[in-house]
Amino acid sequence: MLGIAFMGVILIAGCVNGLSSLPDANGDEEEEVVVEGGVSVTGPDCTVDGLDCGTAQITRFSVPELSVTVRNEGLTPADIDIGEPGTGDELLVSMCDEYHVREFDAEITGRAGGDVTGQDSATLEPGEQLEFTWYVEPAPGADTDELLSCVIRFNLVLEQDLQTIQQVQVREDRTVTRLTGLSYDTASDMPVELIIDADDSIVEDVVGGERIPVQATAYVRNRGHGTVTDVSHPTMPTHIHVYLPGAMRSDCSNQDIVGGVDDGTGQNQARICSFQVPSVSHSQVVDLIAETRYAYEMELDPVEIRLGGLEVDG
Repeated sequence: MLGIAFMGVILIAGCVNGLSSLPDANGDEEEEVVVEGGVSVTGPDCTVDGLDCGTAQITRFSVPELSVTVRNEGLTPADIDIGEPGTGDELLVSMCDEYHVREFDAEITGRAGGDVTGQDSATLEPGEQLEFTWYVEPAPGADTDELLSCVIRFNLVLEQDLQTIQQVQVREDRTVTRLTGLSYDTASDMPVELIIDADDSIVEDVVGGERIPVQATAYVRNRGHGTVTDVSHPTMPTHIHVYLPGAMRSDCSNQDIVGGVDDGTGQNQARICSFQVPSVSHSQVVDLIAETRYAYEMELDPVEIRLGGLEVDG
């Protein structure tokens, strides 16, 4: 399993989004900021001499070029499996025996960038993209006279840390004006989104001498076309870590939910938490934070190389 420096992710997300706890909620309302981006894929594409393989005349002398581009448009790094160094076989997972990979290249572009052809995995920082390129040709000794087509299949494997922050207003009593437009921000929402479901404005009601706690639910939603193979926090013994900085105490448990996602153990689970917040004077806005890491597999569209008639001058 690919590793990620999770504390670095938290710092990046917090710096970009500006969601540190606010000492008081009496000033201007905060604008809601929602990320619409994450890990996306372009391709697979197949070309021969600049023409699409579906329309080009392909012979046994042609060298089709296959390409896949993975972009990270979220706010946290994403780890991408490449496979055996120099092959990209974690992404290009199968092809017919009559064809083989003649050459493979993998390069990160944007910001630092660099050639990662010889690596078995690569980390895409926010704003970067990873470009895979394979050049394929008939294998030595292949009977291309009998070969009508070759289907090539692709599968993307990735991991990414997620953090979602919801601002929560704590009011002294119901006479305090309820704020609107409090921030709800998530580091990435494709292909997996980490969701917080909580009331963004609460009143410190007291029942039997105890203040009513803040209630929160956090879970992941699969918004892509692949499969979530694992959901687990990288450093905590739980699948999702939910916390409220400054809370006097918290109580969290797991609960099966409808519409959740398999967390890798066969359960559709959410993290249910309640927090006892300190007494406030008038109103205060604090950050409710959820963190986790997910693993993901996504089958990409196959590519078919179809041989045409052999054309030789003379």
